[in-house]
Amino acid sequence: MSLTRSSLALALCGEVAQAQSLVDELAKQYPQFTIVNGIWLPPIRAALELHHNNAAKALTELQAASRYEAAGEFWPQDVRGLANLKLGKGPEGPLHLILEVALASLERAFAEHDLQMGLLKVDPHFDGMREEPRFQELMRKVVLPQ
Repeated sequence: MSLTRSSLALALCGEVAQAQSLVDELAKQYPQFTIVNGIWLPPIRAALELHHNNAAKALTELQAASRYEAAGEFWPQDVRGLANLKLGKGPEGPLHLILEVALASLERAFAEHDLQMGLLKVDPHFDGMREEPRFQELMRKVVLPQ
């Protein structure tokens, strides 16, 4: 699935033509694969819409991924946050819900002893959550070797 990550990275960086080419290839190669069509393609397409200054269309693209968000990675939530920021919506709206889903997912990952929890203290994706009391509590619980 390196094509999915590559196409998302390209879309987020504004390399629209390359990202669109990979999206077309993924859709052709995996027409029935839920992980590609339900989880990966919606945020990639949404990121492409953001680069066309169409935040509302980006949010529409993300609706297809909404039922998988709690179980998957955070890309749909991240791109939804970017779209909402472009629309001028602050943390009192949908971004607050995204934070809630992200924290609940992290708490579940901790309960399941997910090895990725060791990244909490260093991964810059979590910088926007570091002041949240629930995130700080998780960081206290994660014991890392010295």
